[in-house]
Amino acid sequence: MSGPAEQWAWQLQDERLSLSEKFVLVYLARRAYYDDGRGAWPSVNTIAAHCHCRSEEHTSELQSQFRI
Repeated sequence: MSGPAEQWAWQLQDERLSLSEKFVLVYLARRAYYDDGRGAWPSVNTIAAHCHCRSEEHTSELQSQFRI
């Protein structure tokens, strides 16, 4: 778990992010190995299970994460 990456994700204020997108971002930051947020490789199904969403929802949210 990367504390600095998770803290950054929680503090990020971007009106383009929906609540569920922010939750995915925080989850990925929590799973990051490095403090700058790199090194998180959970599968879409793992993200969906931990974020209590369908994997189809996360596929589009993950794609939108890379457009920020």
